[in-house]
Amino acid sequence: METQDELSRYYSNYYSTEIKKPSSEFIFKRTSLPSILEPNLKIAVTDPDMLKMQRTLILDTYPHRHELYWGDNTATTMGKMTTSVIIGENVIITCKNEKAKQIIDEWNDDINAEHQTIESFMSDAFIDNLIDAQSLWRVYINDKEETPIVDLSRVSMRHIQIEKHPTLNYKRFIQRVDMPIYTNSKIEFYRRNPNEQLLTKRVTVLIPNELHCAVYIKMFKKPPVSPILMLLNMKKWAYWFLRKFMEKHWAPFILAYVGDPQNGYMPNDPQELKDSLKWAAQQIRMIRDFSGAAFPATMKVEALDVKANKGADVFLDTLNHLSREIAIGMYSTLAIREDTGKAKPEVAQEGYLRTVRGFRETFSILLRRFYAQVLLPAHGINDIHPRDISISFPPLKTDNIKDIMESVEIAAKIGAFKDWVEIRKILNPIWKHVDENISETEQKAMRDLFLELNSPSRAEGDTPQSRATGTKTKPAK
Repeated sequence: METQDELSRYYSNYYSTEIKKPSSEFIFKRTSLPSILEPNLKIAVTDPDMLKMQRTLILDTYPHRHELYWGDNTATTMGKMTTSVIIGENVIITCKNEKAKQIIDEWNDDINAEHQTIESFMSDAFIDNLIDAQSLWRVYINDKEETPIVDLSRVSMRHIQIEKHPTLNYKRFIQRVDMPIYTNSKIEFYRRNPNEQLLTKRVTVLIPNELHCAVYIKMFKKPPVSPILMLLNMKKWAYWFLRKFMEKHWAPFILAYVGDPQNGYMPNDPQELKDSLKWAAQQIRMIRDFSGAAFPATMKVEALDVKANKGADVFLDTLNHLSREIAIGMYSTLAIREDTGKAKPEVAQEGYLRTVRGFRETFSILLRRFYAQVLLPAHGINDIHPRDISISFPPLKTDNIKDIMESVEIAAKIGAFKDWVEIRKILNPIWKHVDENISETEQKAMRDLFLELNSPSRAEGDTPQSRATGTKTKPAK
């Protein structure tokens, strides 16, 4: 296995115009069985109606998923709400090496040239996974300067082709882009006239699936947007149809009668009847546009009661149903399901929280490896293992804080903790200012205070607070 420095030097220029091919020595020691191909169920469909429906369905491609996701307010809102639940207020990093912790904290606040934060990285990566079940970020390392630079920028999967080894399962990403032919300096880019002819050339970039070259995140086997593509499109169709025929359902339906049989007036011939009907239809349109129109006494005009027409409720119920199903398909909140019974809402909510914890763990494992194998070595720190870094997220529910405190108290009484450092690790996600590193003297003082606070004398009103003020609290009856 190549060392980290060898890999970094080998792929330091992977983003150049020249195509770099891995050498024969670049082979992982890990192997796997040949991949089992998935059956193509479309071939097995023989029903003509089903075949016709398959041919008319929206293709499950990146452009279609991207367009329909960002074109629906329910999908985008629920996707953003889910990322907010996953990330919380901020990400808390702890590490025994103070210098390493400082480097990680500073980099988390400014991870790339776009000045994004690590929270922005997790949000964009999760949205990419919703749309395409994967997310790719380019890594650029410049450790030759006095202040090393580690840049992590998102790459759109629209321009990426994945090539995977059939048996060993390692992969690389092939990117083909049109690169402008001019100096890549910042000043040249700022000063270039946008109206001048821009010369470009087609460039093929090979990106190995290595943390030193790219950060690849895959949370789902299939994109969650794929099963709801038709729902997203049906919702758009329903809105368009509703807009086009809105007057039919929510405006009074107006009828005009040409002729007055009671007074003996009727059109003289079919042509006059046709002209009268055409003129009456134009006048009815004036009522729609200008709220008024004039009709001769020989014509009768009446409006039907709009309350008698309930056709519009079908569209409203359909839109509500589609929005609900889209929200569930976005892994956003399973708790919105209208379950009945006492236990079902709690089960749905607990399932949602467990799903969010799984997303958090995926980010945590990836970031700890990235910090230990890429970011810190670029700054000259090579003795940090991923398990030496801890990533904590805020509690998913605020009412869990009381449960955590009560659990800590019970566990401390029965001696479940090895020392007070373990207790402070549990409290750190709640109060990020709590430092887990304390001296033995501080540990002994906290242990004595804890035992004193939980002593039986508290039931008699003898507490440290009462002794400090010289008063004694009466025991509760």
